[in-house]
Amino acid sequence: MRGLWFDLVRGLGRCLEGLGNWHEAGAHYCAALAIYPEVKEAHRGRLRCLRGEGAIAAAEGAYAYCRDQLLATTGRPPSAETEKLYRQITA
Repeated sequence: MRGLWFDLVRGLGRCLEGLGNWHEAGAHYCAALAIYPEVKEAHRGRLRCLRGEGAIAAAEGAYAYCRDQLLATTGRPPSAETEKLYRQITA
């Protein structure tokens, strides 16, 4: 069930990102993370939305949350893809 549900959230989030509706897309990713904090793609979506809004400080906090949640739920740090996105945002 999680896979199908998150596929819908991801599709909606990507559509909203494509329209430049960063805030609403970010809200969907945050809703997904409230239920499934281990979903790396939702963390990346949230980071992309914060970048789109120009909210660099918030992106730094979101990355810290991502790192903490992934370590707590999976025992692993963020993926190389997430790290790369974070470096692009904070560069």
